[in-house]
Amino acid sequence: MRRITLLVVLTAVAALTASVASAALSPSYQLSGSANVSSQGTTSMSGFAVGSSGDRGYWRANVTTGPLSACATLNSSCAITGGTFALTTRSGSVTGTLSGAVTLTSLSQRSGDQYTLVATVATANGTEELNVVVTTAHGSHGSCNSFGSSVQGSFIPAFTAPGG
Repeated sequence: MRRITLLVVLTAVAALTASVASAALSPSYQLSGSANVSSQGTTSMSGFAVGSSGDRGYWRANVTTGPLSACATLNSSCAITGGTFALTTRSGSVTGTLSGAVTLTSLSQRSGDQYTLVATVATANGTEELNVVVTTAHGSHGSCNSFGSSVQGSFIPAFTAPGG
């Protein structure tokens, strides 16, 4: 009886170890969420992530640029001067620092302006890419800040050319 119990316990431990070992972050994630955009050049974003392998998690990014007035005309860009990105799932987590640009891609008083953020995320595992569209909702509260901004995009491995 003890041998059978020991065999059952060892089999369960082996199965659990195999399932934990096979759990890994997905190669890419679709992101959705909300953002707090300041005209002074700081943007905080967060939301849900769905991985291409089916795992789910939470993400957040804090992005610093120069004042957004520098990219207030259509198709103008502001460099990302700092920031962080973090993704957490049951399979693991990734954190990194940001570099890249934010581009004003659409102006609309009705539906809000759209900014496209394309950033390289330097992580311990290598270079990843964050690509999101932030749609701002304008308020009439006499403030320079937008409210109720939405975020849609992706977090994916950055392309590396063969041999590079």
